Amino acid sequence: MSDLATPFGSRRKDRGLAIEELTDLVVDNLVLARPLKDGWSLTNPRDTFGPMDPIGFESEWDDDDERWFFNPEELTPEVLWPFDYTTVHPVNGEWQVNRRFSCTASQARGFTRIQPKYMAQIRVGYLKPGGGTLETQARFAGWMNGRFRPIDFGVVRHQKTDGLRGDWSGLRMRPDDAKHLAEIDDSVRMAMSMAFRARYLWHVMVGVEDGPQVRFETDPAGSMEIFRDRDRPETKDRRAALRNWVRAHWRRHRTDPSAESYVREHLRGATSFKWRGFDCRISPPQFDLEKSGVKP
Repeated sequence: MSDLATPFGSRRKDRGLAIEELTDLVVDNLVLARPLKDGWSLTNPRDTFGPMDPIGFESEWDDDDERWFFNPEELTPEVLWPFDYTTVHPVNGEWQVNRRFSCTASQARGFTRIQPKYMAQIRVGYLKPGGGTLETQARFAGWMNGRFRPIDFGVVRHQKTDGLRGDWSGLRMRPDDAKHLAEIDDSVRMAMSMAFRARYLWHVMVGVEDGPQVRFETDPAGSMEIFRDRDRPETKDRRAALRNWVRAHWRRHRTDPSAESYVREHLRGATSFKWRGFDCRISPPQFDLEKSGVKP
């Protein structure tokens, strides 16, 4: 297994190995982390963050120069809603796990003063890698007057902090605090930008079933190449083909060669499989599915 506290450095490796080591690193640290019990606590902090996009780990896979994003300022709830996106990245010797997602009135009830039509929850985890602690926070924001603004004044859900981030346990947000207003809006909009980008890309989730998972960008050809050594089902003689698009085509009738039937473009192949000890799931671009009317 990877050194829990050490990212990869600049070693060259094949992309399959990069995925394996990065997943190993993230999953092991989350599984071994000790959730702090002081103050407010999530039921299980490790399970409250969805599939994570790893950023800034200096691995063969993680190349920030190849990333592109939509302008966050141009994304509004009318453009993208609902959304849900999680990132994990190292910061000053710690890791931050950030999940921002649209939430319902029932999810915000009891934690907000008002409930606008569009509301988002911001969950932040501060992880000390190497079997350390996991601290968690949660905030709520609402779409008002063209911006996401905090709507949980005086009801800040918080677990524990230290001197590096200041003592936020007694924080009471002021509606006119420009710095915090901007931070809340920027945080939600950036997550929406990443989620909007993800709508156009293939992804594979690698990790532990019902536990931590890491999200990687891919495509059908890349998936077949990287996961060619995936486990073969015990009851099968061969591995099932992975999820891919089958182009529209004409098919000859089996008993009447002169007859043909039209087959629409469709998805075919396995979406879930085992690979190097991990549970994996392939997800086609949501945009393609909506455009074609094809079910995942």
